[in-house]
Amino acid sequence: MTSSIAQSPLWGQCGGEGWTGTTFCVSGATCNFVNQFYSQCVPGDGGGDGSGCPSRCSGGGCGSTSCTITAPTIPGVGGGGASKSVTAGSGYFACCYSTGVTLYAKAYPNSCCN
Repeated sequence: MTSSIAQSPLWGQCGGEGWTGTTFCVSGATCNFVNQFYSQCVPGDGGGDGSGCPSRCSGGGCGSTSCTITAPTIPGVGGGGASKSVTAGSGYFACCYSTGVTLYAKAYPNSCCN
């Protein structure tokens, strides 16, 4: 038996204050916080399951209002030092993580913590 969950299309709205539509995005997209009134389905990993909620946070997490993530310096190669930060608005929490190559610093709705 398969279940059908409404999904927003790529570039469609998937959240925000007062939003009553779905918070799930089509496969291959993630719900990205833009501001407290608008979240949009964008291409990419996003670290979640398409629900608009992260599957992991290496910095921040439920209850956090801000976080920063910094790329490590690789011995013998160098690099590193690049960083991203986020400050979450009312009703959101901060989450920072890396996919190994890309750094993410995003705000997610508190409903992800329920």
